[in-house]
Amino acid sequence: MPCPWFCPTRPLEDGRWAVPPRVPLIEPWEGECHAGAEPVTPDNDTARTRCNSGYARGACDRFAEGRGDAVRFHVTASAPDRLQILYSYERDCWPSNHGVVEYDIASSHAECDDAILRKQAEAFALTYRKRTGASA
Repeated sequence: MPCPWFCPTRPLEDGRWAVPPRVPLIEPWEGECHAGAEPVTPDNDTARTRCNSGYARGACDRFAEGRGDAVRFHVTASAPDRLQILYSYERDCWPSNHGVVEYDIASSHAECDDAILRKQAEAFALTYRKRTGASA
């Protein structure tokens, strides 16, 4: 589950893993932290150990309350043109809020009013499609 304040921008390719670990967005991502008033780009170590993994409360000085500790994604339906993605925010390892995001394969765009959640769902969908062999 990535940190709920982490806005992924591109796959993290720092060469430190022979085999990248399993992470909530399927592969590790670089991105920005939106926990404060201004977005900040975390260093690779922070992105690897906190942003991509979630549950950074108490371990990250930028962590902010309000969204939960992490967000989890799961594809609930797949069609040739769309993915239906369930998201679930977690707090203290328990679900605290959830919903569904529709992802349009042709445009690579998720329908969601929350910009951070939308970018996370799009990153998840991109790596899901890559892993499952689906193409646009």
